[in-house]
Amino acid sequence: MSAIDVVGRYGAAAAAGDMAALAATLTKDVVWHQPGANRLSGDHVGPEAVVAHLGRFMELSGGTFALETESAT
Repeated sequence: MSAIDVVGRYGAAAAAGDMAALAATLTKDVVWHQPGANRLSGDHVGPEAVVAHLGRFMELSGGTFALETESAT
């Protein structure tokens, strides 16, 4: 699978809110770095940690948080 295919699957899963499918696009050693100095900041390592992190955004936003891919090359 090409990198652009992975980005497409990730974007489709994010748009659909399908966290299991989103997690399946991530490698075991994925690191999501969230900048800032707040309770959501820091490094989230591994698919489960990344999905949990995104879930916190959903919880805190009252379900309005959405991931959107702006571009991919």
